[in-house]
Amino acid sequence: MSDSSDLSVGDEAPEFSAPLVTNDGEVEDTSLSSLLTDGPVLLSFYTNDFTPDCIEE
Repeated sequence: MSDSSDLSVGDEAPEFSAPLVTNDGEVEDTSLSSLLTDGPVLLSFYTNDFTPDCIEE
């Protein structure tokens, strides 16, 4: 079922914030807009590890 809020490849992602694990293992809050200050951002989504969908991949 499609919804008007669904995103397609190439669509601009809505602003969001999430925890980020840094290279030294620290966890800090970040946002999409703060990440974009360094250049383009690639967002990738996948199902939880060890779920039937993940195992089939």
